[in-house]
Amino acid sequence: MTEKSLKDVVDETTSLTAETKLWRLSMIIAAAKSIHSSLTLDRVLNAFLDIATGELGAIGGSIYLCNDEDETLELEHSRWPSEMADTERQHCSNLAEEASKHCEMTEEISQDGSRTIVSLSLCDESKATIGVLQIYLNENAAIDDSDRLLLKELTHFASLSISNAQYHEDSLAKAHLESELGVARDIQQRTLPEEMPQIPGYDVAGLNRPAEQTSGDSFDLIASPTGNLMMLLADATGHGIGPALSVTQVRSMLRLAVRLGIDLEQLLKNINDQLTEDLPAGRFVTAFIGHLDSEGHQLRYHAAGQGPLILYRAAVDEFQLLDPTCVPLGMFPMQEVLAPTAVDLEPGDTLALITDGVFEARNAEDEELEKEPVMKILQKTGHLSCAEVIQEILRSVDDHSGSAPQEDDITVMLLRRNS
Repeated sequence: MTEKSLKDVVDETTSLTAETKLWRLSMIIAAAKSIHSSLTLDRVLNAFLDIATGELGAIGGSIYLCNDEDETLELEHSRWPSEMADTERQHCSNLAEEASKHCEMTEEISQDGSRTIVSLSLCDESKATIGVLQIYLNENAAIDDSDRLLLKELTHFASLSISNAQYHEDSLAKAHLESELGVARDIQQRTLPEEMPQIPGYDVAGLNRPAEQTSGDSFDLIASPTGNLMMLLADATGHGIGPALSVTQVRSMLRLAVRLGIDLEQLLKNINDQLTEDLPAGRFVTAFIGHLDSEGHQLRYHAAGQGPLILYRAAVDEFQLLDPTCVPLGMFPMQEVLAPTAVDLEPGDTLALITDGVFEARNAEDEELEKEPVMKILQKTGHLSCAEVIQEILRSVDDHSGSAPQEDDITVMLLRRNS
């Protein structure tokens, strides 16, 4: 096997005649125009291989491109000679792998002596390898210094075009994904209450602020004709499109259960068991599901891994931190469900249901907000509506976080008894 570095190729072109150099230069300019004429990767690769194999009278060729995710070399475009066996194709792949490690041209005679295999790495402007060009010549063909110069210049222009085409395709794919996520966000936002329900003697409000286009949090407030209220706050592990689907599923199942008049115990079991079947291992949903009797002023609820629930007792100016009542939903089937926990609400009492995107909001020093600032806001804002209190909580989060990005979805739901 004979190996020639690009420096050797450049040095050897000094022996070429002016006529040969001029002819090759015109061919290179024409080839560059053809290769640069498209931003579609497949067309660029086709044009590149057409010119490289056509100018050298090759019987075939291949282009391998590097996979950015795992840095492997993958066959992207090929024109194998019809008589080339699978074992020889694998050998060509191995040669391409070797060529990708070095910015050099290699020429090797095949094991049966039937052809010459030329491999040349493709490098971007930063000299990083983006792929490999491979040319297959029959046993009577050989490349000279003029051919090597052509290949060197051709791969330079082709590398730029391939990089541009890949960037163009990535940009189109990103734009399409952004559009699809925008649609998903709109659909999810439509599942949130458009208006807060009016419950006699109570004020209730909720807000969801996603960390990304879609949210792994959700909430719902469903008023009954009798003035009672069904409440849901759900928080799936992670954030993004997958968790958004999970919490939207929980909300849909809750809505159906309410329509069918299913009680809290059976509702919780049905949602949990369905999520257990649907969610992959390691995924779950924490949730608060509660029913307010507005006449009896009693809230019955299940808190599946959701906590702490902050209950401010206005009459005594004290807080109760209520713990979860059971494990998160979707971890395993429920054999039995305990009776819901009941809380009696007095005038001025406020229940705050808040996902960990608030308490775990971090600032530039990596310090979490935690519960105390939120509790102080609840303590001092009894004269404000619940919607206004939520805005105060969000301002506290933003003031604490400063320039640090929002890392997790934020959902806040407040219920206050006015009289």
